Formats: sequence, structure tokens, C-alpha cells
Amino acid sequence: MDASKMKESESTSIHITGILLLNPFNPSVCIMFYYSMFGKDMGKLTVLVNGVSKFEISPEVDNRWRRREYVHTINCMFFCWPVVEVEIRATRGPGPLSDIAIDDLYVGPCSH
Repeated sequence: MDASKMKESESTSIHITGILLLNPFNPSVCIMFYYSMFGKDMGKLTVLVNGVSKFEISPEVDNRWRRREYVHTINCMFFCWPVVEVEIRATRGPGPLSDIAIDDLYVGPCSH
């Protein structure tokens, strides 16, 4: 998100919608990504799964890339094919020093 082209509290999002084949012994969806958010005017990064906010990331104290992982468990009796919608929303802070970057995004079955 390039904060210089946005107004305060304005947001932009990445939307991913898909149908996943999940194993009933591990019915989890993993959301993994790297992010960078640093600046005195920093906003926030919010991750929603199926329209429900699961967590927010606040500004960091240093300018480095960080990894974040979230595991979302789905009730699954047998092999199932749930529709999963993931939204990663970047919200601009009060000033132009509020850029947020996302890289190496993965949404899919968990391997562990």
C-alpha cells in the first residue's frame, strides 16, 4: 500500500477465495506471509477469514520483514471442500509515512 496516494484511515485489500480439499485428520487452512510496516504514521494490517477478523498487526519498531502465520481450523467429518475467503486489509495511518508491503503469501492446507 502506497500511503502517499490514500487518505487517513482509507484501506486497500488483497482478497483470496478458493475451495480447498482438506484431510479430516488435519482440517486446517494455513495463511502465511511476510510483511513490512514501518513509519511514524503507520496504520494497521488486518487479516479476515470468511469475513471475520482473526488478528491485527500493529506497527513495528524496526524496518525489517517479518513472517506471520495463522492456522484456521475447519469442522470436517470426512474429506471436505470448504470455500475459504481470506482478506488481508492494509489501513493507512494519520500521515504519509504509513506504507505497508506483503510478500510470499500462501493460503492452503497446513503441512504440519
